[in-house]
Formats: sequence, C-alpha cells, structure tokens
Amino acid sequence: MSKKQFQGFTLIEILIVILVISIATVAATLTIGNASGRDMRRQAEQLQRVLQLAAQTAMVEQVDLSIGLWRKGYAVWRFNPVDRTWNLIQNERGFKEYDMPGVIQLSLRINNKQVLLPTSLNTLKVPQIWFSATGEATAAEITVSGGGDLENILVIKNNGEVTILE
Repeated sequence: MSKKQFQGFTLIEILIVILVISIATVAATLTIGNASGRDMRRQAEQLQRVLQLAAQTAMVEQVDLSIGLWRKGYAVWRFNPVDRTWNLIQNERGFKEYDMPGVIQLSLRINNKQVLLPTSLNTLKVPQIWFSATGEATAAEITVSGGGDLENILVIKNNGEVTILE
C-alpha cells in the first residue's frame, strides 16, 4: 500500500494569491475614489447644455439669468428688476438645482482669479455667472474634476458662447 501524503501550498502559491488580492483591492479603491473620464465628460456636457440654454433663454425672454455654482452643483437664477434680487428658478424649462454625483466637483475662475465656491446651495449668497438679455455674459472657466488628474474645463466667453476644452 502506498501512503498518500498531503502536500500543502507552497510559499510561492500563497504569495501569488496575496498579490492578486492586493491588486484587486487597489483597483477597486481607485475606481471608487476617482470618477472616470467618461463620467466627468458627461457632467461637463450637461453643464454646458444648461449654460447654453440659460444664455439663449436670457436673449429670447429679454431677462437676465445667472448660474450659481457651489462645489458639488449648480442652479439657475432670474433677476427681478423690481426688487433688484436674484431668484432661484426651480423646475422651469429644464432649469433645476443639480448636484454632482460621487466625487465630481466644480471649481471656478473669473478674470483669471480662482473663486472660492460655497459648500452648498444653502450657503450660496449670489450667483456668479451672468447672462444678459443683450447676449453678454461673464467670461469664466468652470473645471469639472473627479478626484484624479482628469478634468474637463468649460470656457464661457463674454458673448455667451460655451465650449469644453479638449
């Protein structure tokens, strides 16, 4: 009779399993911690459409509109010339308060100066980007970023044109 002898795992096999688990854990952490380039691009394109709609609506309706940004979102405001105040537009013509998903955040530059964005809509005092009834706009750059090196930059020209830098 031959005795069957049980042989355990070798040290190499155990190290390979630990290495595979470590790589999978790092990949999962990076995926959760950073937004993908596609997600950021989608958010930048959506913001671009809202900015273009605000510029067009301001000219068509002959009103002043503005975009208010905070770190994780944005909303559209209408100027009331009677009491000279900006009023938040909610659920009208596609304008609504919008919060960025996940780790995606916004930053703003006006006249080549970084603007400190508030943490929420509740702490936003006045909107920052203006679109006039005459077609003029605040020249600005909005950066959409997601926790990594990837980012999309929207450029608003003072004629109201909005583009995304490639």
